[in-house]
Amino acid sequence: MPGQPNFSCKQLALDSNGSNVVEIPLDDFQNGKYSITLDWEIDNQLFIHHQEFEINDNRTFIPATS
Repeated sequence: MPGQPNFSCKQLALDSNGSNVVEIPLDDFQNGKYSITLDWEIDNQLFIHHQEFEINDNRTFIPATS
């Protein structure tokens, strides 16, 4: 949660279970805007994806807006 006092980074190990979908557990996150960076390796190739998102009261996330 960038810009917040006492901001701490979380690092999670995720498993796509062989699909193109990765579910991120949101239980320990407060409502607000977040920035996430995913990096992974497939067949000795490294990939990275950066996304900003917002968690709302429904515990779902949507792309963050400025």
